[in-house]
Amino acid sequence: MPHSKQQYLLLDSCIIEYLLDEHMHNSVSTQLNQWYADIFKPAISEVTYSELIDGAKADKETKVIKLLDGFYSFPLTKRIVKGSGILGSLYKEESQELKDVCLADKLIAMTSAVYNTPIVTANIRDYPPPFFHNFTDENIMFEKKGKQRMINIGVMSANYPYITHKFNNRK
Repeated sequence: MPHSKQQYLLLDSCIIEYLLDEHMHNSVSTQLNQWYADIFKPAISEVTYSELIDGAKADKETKVIKLLDGFYSFPLTKRIVKGSGILGSLYKEESQELKDVCLADKLIAMTSAVYNTPIVTANIRDYPPPFFHNFTDENIMFEKKGKQRMINIGVMSANYPYITHKFNNRK
């Protein structure tokens, strides 16, 4: 478990993909550095390795592993694995649309909840309200193929009271 005084921002797999993209890297890194300041350090869930190297060619696999090895990695524990399954059930009870959130994102969501660590993502639908709060987001500009483009990345945090209420009042 990380040192209790250290605070982390958990990077979702899409953020790692942006950091690997030569066109997006600088803009995304600049925003992350603004959020990190002197308070937060970047971190990942162990599941991120699998998500990003599954089916990758050898050169991408090498780049992914080199980048991810530079971050603190939260281990997948039995509590996280069990919790992600329960979270999937809670999502399904909440809305049929939420049943399609992939297992890797539920594992990252529970990693965030268990370690009380905000998630940085560009896919806020993977961490749906009211289970998660979006407490800040920024539009990130970058240039690709001669055109200005924009992505929105946000910082999400678990809504513990809501998750606890839903868990305690399950059908």
